Amino acid sequence: MIRKIFKSKIHRAVITEADIDYNGSLTIDSNLMEAADILENEAVHVWNISNGSRLLTYALKGKAGSGTICLNGSAARLGHVGDLVIITTFADMTTEEAKKFKPTVVLVSEGNKIGIVSSESTVIIPPPPDEKEYYAEYPDYSCGGNSVTVIHTPSGKSTRCNSFDDISKNEEEALSALKRVVGRG
Repeated sequence: MIRKIFKSKIHRAVITEADIDYNGSLTIDSNLMEAADILENEAVHVWNISNGSRLLTYALKGKAGSGTICLNGSAARLGHVGDLVIITTFADMTTEEAKKFKPTVVLVSEGNKIGIVSSESTVIIPPPPDEKEYYAEYPDYSCGGNSVTVIHTPSGKSTRCNSFDDISKNEEEALSALKRVVGRG
C-alpha cells in the first residue's frame, strides 16, 4: 500500500507579496526551500492561518535570504501581505517507509528567516547574527534524557543537537527551551 505522508513544512511564514498578474505558484526564499526540503516546481499546500483559506500550487525559488513568500496568480486572491501561512509538502511512501520517516519542520523567525529546523533527532538553530562562532552545551536541559549541544560555525551553517529522540512527543516544550537557552525566546 502507498500512503501520502506529511514530508515537510514551513510554519508561520508571513506573506510578503501577492502578484495577481503572475501565471501562478508560490515564490519562496530558496534558503527556506532548502531547509524544508522543497524542490522548485514541487507541489505545496498553503494554509492561510489569518483567513482560513487553503490552496495547492507549486513552489518557485525566490532570492536566497530575501524572506520572500509571494502568492502568484489566482492564489494572490487567497491572502494578503502580512498574513501568516503554513506551507506543507507530502510524499508517497510504502507503509514500511512511512513508519521510519520523520518530517522536517522549519519554524521561521522575524523576516521569514530560518528560526529552528527539526527533523528526526536533529534540531538546527542558526547562530545569533552578531556572533561569528557559537558553541554551547546544555547538560541541564534534556529531552528524553539527552543533553542539548548546539554548534554554530563561522559560515552560519549549524550542525546538529544531541539525540532528541522524544522531540515529537513534546516538541513545543523542547523548542521553547532551546530558544531560551540560546537567547531567542
